[in-house]
Amino acid sequence: MAIKTLNALTYQTAIVTDALGDTFYINPFDSNGNLVQEMIIEVESSLAFAVVYLPPIYSLNRLWNIKITIVAQTGGTNNVQVFGSTDLTFDTIGSQPRITLLSNGGNAEFNIVSDTIWSATSTF
Repeated sequence: MAIKTLNALTYQTAIVTDALGDTFYINPFDSNGNLVQEMIIEVESSLAFAVVYLPPIYSLNRLWNIKITIVAQTGGTNNVQVFGSTDLTFDTIGSQPRITLLSNGGNAEFNIVSDTIWSATSTF
């Protein structure tokens, strides 16, 4: 399983390249330390499942004007799991530690609603 960082770009494709699945960490800051306010990430997981970790809310220094959209390109076979935090007991998505995008084209838009909670509007 490969671990990859998705650096601050407005649009990017994350492709699973390991047959055991890949893990992606989102870094919403550019090389100058500026927050990218909107990110669209297309996760291509036709080879194997993908795990995506949203950035820790505390790391955003209360700059909560961020929107992250994740679109699953599953090929109809492999899920994309999105976690609110690498520490499963801290940041959540609503009241859950994760959501799973099940279908090809399934997507979720994430926004911050409190110090430890992401909200998700999604089509699974």
